[in-house]
Amino acid sequence: MQVTSLAKAPSTTTIPATVTYKKTKFKVTSIAKNADKKSKTLKKVTIGANVTQIGASAFYGCSNAKTIIIKNAGAIKTVSTGAFKNVNKKAVFKIYAKNKSQYNTLVKKLKKATNRKDVTYKFIQA
Repeated sequence: MQVTSLAKAPSTTTIPATVTYKKTKFKVTSIAKNADKKSKTLKKVTIGANVTQIGASAFYGCSNAKTIIIKNAGAIKTVSTGAFKNVNKKAVFKIYAKNKSQYNTLVKKLKKATNRKDVTYKFIQA
């Protein structure tokens, strides 16, 4: 299941690990291209543990986004171009990972997906 767009003008958004539809549970595995592009109100994003792919420009231009929480570094295989380009220059990526290797792998992908050199990455033992 893919998140394609977010509610209008949220300040906080959570991409859940799962959603339930007609009593059936589905894993949320991706965030679509441009899902919340240029949101000026978004301040905090939490990305669920089952997300494996973050689409191009998913959070591009979210200049007030200061907290990005990633619940499972090991699950994320793809962070597309510009996914976090132009987030707040004081943004903090809080990354839950089983070990430093998973964390470092994801940080390399995130650095390619943002143009900010001054964002902070924090390792949180999962």
